[in-house]
Amino acid sequence: MDKVYYKGYSSAAYMSTGSFNVRDLELVKLDLITHIFTRKRSRVMMADHGTNIPDMVFEQITDDLVNDLYDQLKEVFDYDPRVELLDLVVTPYPDINTIISVAVLRYIEMDVVDTLQLEFNDTVI
Repeated sequence: MDKVYYKGYSSAAYMSTGSFNVRDLELVKLDLITHIFTRKRSRVMMADHGTNIPDMVFEQITDDLVNDLYDQLKEVFDYDPRVELLDLVVTPYPDINTIISVAVLRYIEMDVVDTLQLEFNDTVI
């Protein structure tokens, strides 16, 4: 039996797998996504937790917006001790009002390298 590093539960996982159980890589990814899409000042006694990204999706795509998105994503990845950010590319697609980020992450305890791709547009939230 393979070693299990992290265990959690997700109602979203149930829709795709038929189980509420989430483990290891998928749990860490889910935690990162939850952190990214949690609005700052929305958590009790944790005002700095989260990002402003949910509020950015309706903004006009500019270089400043792309840089701010990059900085906030990097902050989330640097915050989580379970991952090491190896590379982060944030690419704007203004014609379709979308920004796509691709993060190459090393999941430290599992010693696995994987990508996390996120698409930011007005249909995400």
